[in-house]
Amino acid sequence: MTPATGCRNMTRSNDGPLLDLLDCVLEDEEGEKTRFGDLVERIEERGYGPLIAFLSAFVVLPTGAIPGVPALIGVMLVLMGGQMLLGRPLWFPRKLKDIEIETSKVETALDKARPWAKRLEKLLSNRLHAVCQGPVARRLTALCILASGAIMVPLGFVPGAPFALGLSAMILGIGTTVRDGVWVCIGYVLFAVGGYLALQFTVI
Repeated sequence: MTPATGCRNMTRSNDGPLLDLLDCVLEDEEGEKTRFGDLVERIEERGYGPLIAFLSAFVVLPTGAIPGVPALIGVMLVLMGGQMLLGRPLWFPRKLKDIEIETSKVETALDKARPWAKRLEKLLSNRLHAVCQGPVARRLTALCILASGAIMVPLGFVPGAPFALGLSAMILGIGTTVRDGVWVCIGYVLFAVGGYLALQFTVI
């Protein structure tokens, strides 16, 4: 069974899309190392929103302290943002997909995310569609994702520097997934804050 097939056929929980997504990612994890490509394949069939939220979480969670991880996520966000703008299907180079991370660190990060995801589910709602749907909204979100990723790449080896940008991308991904315009607006605000903080790191 391939990762994507496993997620497609799994029994969904009643907890909500975020917890369901975590269950999907944790499925079939074996061995000491996990390919980023395997993780991506489990999520990509669900669309841009869930994948953006999932990948950005690696910057926000303890895995963001691993040198190079934020830079890697930044490259992936640039690719996703660009493809969203062009309206193309998701695609990642094999070299990126073949990068490995310790399975134990992935599992620890996702376990830490679970209680937060459960709390977050209660705050999400289907509202303010004009903010998160339509060509203009999609392009604006795509530009924020692309810019966040581009800034993360040079700051990806500075511990803590990309956190705000990773958080903004994660919130945008969640808001887009559940069609919650309020959370998309929060993501825009966090993007502005993250961009400002990134500028301060650059000046320093």
